Amino acid sequence: MRTKDIIFNTLKNNKGLVVRLAVYMLFSTLFLVGFPLIGWKLLENAETLKASSIWLVLFALSAFLFFIFDNLRVKTNVKLCNKVNSQLQNVLYKTALNGDFRELEKLDDAYLTKNIIINTRKITLGYMENNILVFINEILVTIAIFIAAFSVHPIFAAILLASLPIIYMILKAFVKFSDKFYDKKMQTEKERINEISKKIGNIKNIKIKNGIQKEENIFSDDLKRYSKSHIKNEILNFLSNKSTRALLSAVLMVIFISLGIILMNNQENWSLGIRNTEVRDILLFVLLTPTAYASFNKITSCHLSPLQISTQLEEIDQFLLIRSEIKEGQVDHFDDVRILSFDNVSYSSNKANFSNVSFEVKKNQKIALYVEPDSINDVLANLLNKLEKPQYGSISINDCDFNRIDTKYLRELISEIIPDSKLTKNSIKENIIYPFEFDEYQYNDVLNKCLLKETISRFENKESTIIDEQIDLSEDERLRIIWASALYRDGKIILIDDSDIKNNETKYDLIKELLKLKNRIFIFITNDAEVIKNCDKIVIFKNNEIIEAGEIIELQKDKKSFFSTILKNKK
Repeated sequence: MRTKDIIFNTLKNNKGLVVRLAVYMLFSTLFLVGFPLIGWKLLENAETLKASSIWLVLFALSAFLFFIFDNLRVKTNVKLCNKVNSQLQNVLYKTALNGDFRELEKLDDAYLTKNIIINTRKITLGYMENNILVFINEILVTIAIFIAAFSVHPIFAAILLASLPIIYMILKAFVKFSDKFYDKKMQTEKERINEISKKIGNIKNIKIKNGIQKEENIFSDDLKRYSKSHIKNEILNFLSNKSTRALLSAVLMVIFISLGIILMNNQENWSLGIRNTEVRDILLFVLLTPTAYASFNKITSCHLSPLQISTQLEEIDQFLLIRSEIKEGQVDHFDDVRILSFDNVSYSSNKANFSNVSFEVKKNQKIALYVEPDSINDVLANLLNKLEKPQYGSISINDCDFNRIDTKYLRELISEIIPDSKLTKNSIKENIIYPFEFDEYQYNDVLNKCLLKETISRFENKESTIIDEQIDLSEDERLRIIWASALYRDGKIILIDDSDIKNNETKYDLIKELLKLKNRIFIFITNDAEVIKNCDKIVIFKNNEIIEAGEIIELQKDKKSFFSTILKNKK
C-alpha cells in the first residue's frame, strides 16, 4: 500500500468528519461576513428603536455564531489531520516493528524515525492542515467578502481588491510574530522524536521479548495524548491571534457605529456631504477590510504544489516496502517442546561466516555453545530468535522447521538473556513483567528466585520506582532485574548469552537458580568454564567452525580434547 492510498482510505473512513468540516467552513464564513452586513442594516434602522433593537440582537447573535462555528472548524480541521497523521504513523511503526530484522539492520535508526515522525508530520500537519485546508477556508472567506462588498458598494470593493497586494507586502513583515506557542510545541516534538528514536533503536529487544503488541498499544496511547496536546496548542494559538484581531475590530465597530448613528441623526452634518448610505458603507468596509487582508495573506502564504512533499511521499513509500517477518498460516502451538535442532546450518554475512553447523538439544538437557569473545554469539542468538535466517540448512523444534513456526509464538517459547537485554526507563515492576500482564504469583516467584525483594524494599516507591540515570542500582542488581524478566516469561527454551556478564557469585547464583527449572531446554552461549561444567553437552566454535562437539563427561575423560584444554586454561 502506498502513502497516498493510506491517506485517501483514512479520509474515506472519516467521511463524517470531512462533511462536518465542510459544513463548519460554510457556516463560519456565512456568519463572518453576515455580522458586518447586519451591522450595516442596523445603521439603516437606527432611527427606529424597535427595528434597530431587532437588528442589534441579530448582530450579536451572528457574531456569537461565527465564534462558535469557527472554533468548531478549527477543532475539526486539526482532528481530521491528526486522524490521517496517526494512521500513517501507526502503519509505519507497525511496519518497523514487524519488519524483517536483516532489512532493518541496513537502515539507519534516524531514517526510520524521520519517516515515522517527521515525514508524516510534514505531509499531514504541514501540507494538509496548514496549506490545503487553510487555502480552501480562506478562499471561501475571500469570495464571500467580495460578493458582499460588490453588492453594497462596487467602487469601494474595487479599491479594496486593488489594495490587497500592497497590504500583503506590509503583513509579510509581521509573519515572525504569528505563532506564540511555537517554541513550546517544537520542544515537545523534539522530546517525542527522541523517545521514538530510542524505541526504534531497541526493536531487536522488543521483538525478542515479543513486545510488539505492547509497543503498538503504548504508541497508540502516546498518539492520543499527542493529538490532544496538538489540538489544544492549535486552539490556544487560534484564540490568541483571533482574539487580538476581534478586539481591534470591536473597538473600530463601536467607534464607527456610534459615529454613524450621530451623523445620521445630526442634520448639521449634512453640510459635510455625507449621506446615510455612505456612512453605512464606510462602516461595512472598515469591518470587512481587515478580514479580507488577513484571508488574502493566508492564501498567498499557502504552498499547494505536491512537489513540496514529493520527497517525503517517496521515502515513506520506500519504507512501506520493508518485508514483514510475520506470515500467516504457520504453526502457533506445540503441546510440548521436546527437541531443538540445528541441521547443517550455514550462514554468511559481514558479521560472521560458518557452514554445516549441526547439533541438537532435548528437553531437560543443557548445551553450551562455546564461542570466542565477540565472534558469532550474536548471530547464533539471532538465528534462535528468528531475527535472522540461515542461508542453508534448517533450525527446527520437534522436527518442525523455524520457517513454519509463527514468529511471535516462537519468541514466546524463548526466555532470553543476551547483551541486548537492557533495562528501560520504566518502573522496576514494568521492566520485569514487560510485555505481559501482571500475574502476582509469578511476579513474586521471580522476585524470590532472583533475590530482588530486599533491593525493592530500599526504595520509597518500592516496585514502582522508575529506573533512570539517578537510581541507585548496582550492576548486580540490574542483572537480577534482567534475569527476573527472563524468568517471568516462563519460556520452554532458556537462552543465555553471558558474553557481557561478569563472572562473579551473582551470575553463578542466578544460573544455579535457573537450572532448578524442569522441562526446559537450556542453551548457554558462553566461554565460561564454570558455566560449561553445569551443561550436558558442548559445541565448540573456533574461527567460525565447529572443532569439537559431544557429551561433557566424555570430553572431560579425553585429556587430548580441546575441551580439556579449556578447563586447564581456566584453572
